[in-house]
Amino acid sequence: MTSDSSEMTNPNTKLTQFLTPYIERNFQRKLVLIHCPTFNFETFQFEVLRNKGYYAYPPRALQCLSIAVRDLGVEAEILDLNFRMLEKLISMKSTEPVDLYKVLIGILDKYLENNPDVNIFGVSTGVIVPNIFLVERHPFLEVLKHLMEKERGLILAGGPCATIEARNLVRGKWANVVFKGEAEDRLRYFLGLLFGENIVPSTSGICFLDGDQHVESIGSTAMVDFRESLIDTYRTLPLERYHSVGCLSPFSRMVGTDKPYASLQLIRGCRMSCTFCGLTQYRGSNAVCQYPTEVLFNEIEYLVKQRGIRHFEWLDEDLLANRSAIFEVLQRISDADFKITWAADIGLIAVYLEEPLLELMAQSGCVGFRIGVESGNEEMLRKIKKPATKKKLREISQRLQRYPEFFVAGLYMLGFNGETHKQMFDTLEFAI
Repeated sequence: MTSDSSEMTNPNTKLTQFLTPYIERNFQRKLVLIHCPTFNFETFQFEVLRNKGYYAYPPRALQCLSIAVRDLGVEAEILDLNFRMLEKLISMKSTEPVDLYKVLIGILDKYLENNPDVNIFGVSTGVIVPNIFLVERHPFLEVLKHLMEKERGLILAGGPCATIEARNLVRGKWANVVFKGEAEDRLRYFLGLLFGENIVPSTSGICFLDGDQHVESIGSTAMVDFRESLIDTYRTLPLERYHSVGCLSPFSRMVGTDKPYASLQLIRGCRMSCTFCGLTQYRGSNAVCQYPTEVLFNEIEYLVKQRGIRHFEWLDEDLLANRSAIFEVLQRISDADFKITWAADIGLIAVYLEEPLLELMAQSGCVGFRIGVESGNEEMLRKIKKPATKKKLREISQRLQRYPEFFVAGLYMLGFNGETHKQMFDTLEFAI
């Protein structure tokens, strides 16, 4: 039996070979992390912009990445193209015709011109327009294409959209390298190879081209357990201006568009395995990791006292995963009397909303949250592995009537695989 020797080569050896030309260029240890626009260019309206209806999230994921590579001596800067573009557009007269792509590339080129010594670019985007190859000119692809054409150095792509389309992005040469899933450990390993700092074990999920073949690194598949303070990363972010160009959610608009806001995260991941959710695929497991409560509270205190933040939104998919931790954080917020508001737009798992927690949520400034009900049919709830029953949801609904200060949104889905019309009407009836 014969075999192709190239196929027997360790993928990580191929990764090292792939990096050799870049190592020889002796790049400076500088990295720019780019947050691409998350609004749909094809449906952009100045009226929505003036009403601050577009999302303008501070780039928390990129803040984590910038801290993660600090021990490699890498200076990471964040370029939030979403914020900068919204701020640029809001200053323009709505009567003027505008080429959004020209505005986008203009901001990017100005940064490149002012930072000629940067040769490593990490590009990410949110999931507001997830089907990046079904949009005629997706902003994420436009940024990648422009950077690749510049041939300035290494172009790295990451985030949910990049994870889904990793193979296509690499094969289409939209980026030199694509990182799948949460990228802190993968980026540290990759930059360690580039700069000769072998401080991180080999990791899986780093995609690149070997000739014309798509290759993916092998190694650790452990989930990221990020525990570092982000306070230093806020010092270069114009956090006080984000609310002036957009919003975090309907909740941040509800409390007042004049309120400076920020996002928070206590729990990464989700304990559940709902069949319709892509989080497990992105994270690699349904296990969760918890951010240190002391570090998180220090961040909240800094944002309130030093940056004037008045509203927070939790990014957690499973905020209530550690009851003692969320109780501690909310109790400290309440005791500190920060006079802030907060919301959980991504959603809370209904079965954990017991009376003592609800009371503490109210005391600490909660104004609202979402609950993923999904289906009003018991068989379908079991099929999609949703951790709730109709009886339990009705009990929680009654309990929530005692908290009129909460604006609670119930989320429903229709069209699950194999779902019948009868099951869909059960959902409609249950919602009513």
